[in-house]
Formats: sequence, structure tokens, C-alpha cells
Amino acid sequence: MGLLIHVSSAAGRVVVPAMAAYCATKFALEALADAYRFELYPFGIESVLVEPGIYRTPIFDQLMKPADPERSADFGGAGDTLNVF
Repeated sequence: MGLLIHVSSAAGRVVVPAMAAYCATKFALEALADAYRFELYPFGIESVLVEPGIYRTPIFDQLMKPADPERSADFGGAGDTLNVF
């Protein structure tokens, strides 16, 4: 018997503008956890996914602000996300 606990985020289920690489890694982690759930079941090993709520970490301090914030208006509602951080 065993248990694998994978820690992901909601970014593994939805796409966040300007965070493509981060979202892609979370999507990949979610796929891996799901695949392991089926593949390891015969061996008595469970694979679960934990998606904690929003928790501010230092990664948000590393985000770059748009050089031209007015240009983000060209992206409609998605552009608002670019200026949140």
C-alpha cells in the first residue's frame, strides 16, 4: 500500500494569461497524477492531487509588469489579468 500526494494549483485546470509556462507545468502534473492513479492501482498505490487555495509566494514578486500597460487593453478582459500582479 502506498500514497502519492501531488501538489498542484488551480492553474492546472484553467489558463491564466501571461503565465503560460506555469500553467503548462501544472497541466502536466495533473495528467501525471491522473495517469498514476490508473497505472499504480493494481499495486495498491493511490495517487491523489491537492490543489490548495491562493497563497501568495515569492513567484509573484518576480513577475514583470507590462512595459506599456495601456497595450493590455488590446486584450480585452484578459488584459486586466496582466495588470493584477
